[in-house]
Amino acid sequence: MHPEHGALHECNGTRWLGPPKTAASARTIALPPFLTALLRQHLARHPFEFVFTTPSGTWLWRSTFIRRVLRPAIDGNLTDPKPGVRAYPIRPGLTFHGLRHSQKTWLIAGGAPEIAQARRLGHHLHDRVAETYSHVAREVETRLLADLQRRWNKATRDRTPPPSSGPAAHSTRPAPTTAGKGVTTRKPRNQHRKATAEQLSTRTTRLQKRSSRGTQNPRETITQDRKRDAENPSDQPKRLNRRGSLRCGAKGTRTPDPLTASQAGR
Repeated sequence: MHPEHGALHECNGTRWLGPPKTAASARTIALPPFLTALLRQHLARHPFEFVFTTPSGTWLWRSTFIRRVLRPAIDGNLTDPKPGVRAYPIRPGLTFHGLRHSQKTWLIAGGAPEIAQARRLGHHLHDRVAETYSHVAREVETRLLADLQRRWNKATRDRTPPPSSGPAAHSTRPAPTTAGKGVTTRKPRNQHRKATAEQLSTRTTRLQKRSSRGTQNPRETITQDRKRDAENPSDQPKRLNRRGSLRCGAKGTRTPDPLTASQAGR
């Protein structure tokens, strides 16, 4: 992250690049192997300058990121009848800042020294003498990354969807219908297969439109901001006076710092 213009700021409908929250935010962090592989896969099909953007390559609004990316990924979208990608809930109610709490908890459980935790999270130790003369050895960082990799492997070992909350909630099979006393019939299999083929065709068309839209201007560089209500109306919420405004750095909210493709590939 660049110490002078490595963070995306937002206020009064305008976004700009500026310094991060603190000087310690501009630091180098070692990534576990699984996260490195995921970032490389993302960059291989991402033609834009910044790593995390909208499908058209523009900067993310804080409210857009929370509503369209964070909340579906954490809370799931089982109630959405026609989602682009079906997502099951991971930890309903988790916030973006709560991810830092999870990282701190995993570091403690993995036995990481306090100085290693502080360096990774950008914190300062109460004992400044210990902070000045303590360093994170390579073998300590190796054990730290191995523990994160082990947790990822354990979490992804069983990819079976979680059980539904009700007897027939979110069922993908057609419900049985009673034709007469003691006789139960189901929807014919041909009709079910036809519906599935139509859904696949619709999704394929949608993905083709997205891919063609993203490859028209490869490696497009974002030079200036675009007004929300004029050129980018799709990012404008329908209700501006909703409870808990997410603008101007409201308490408990923060937009993730944008990364460039060159920084993520290091």
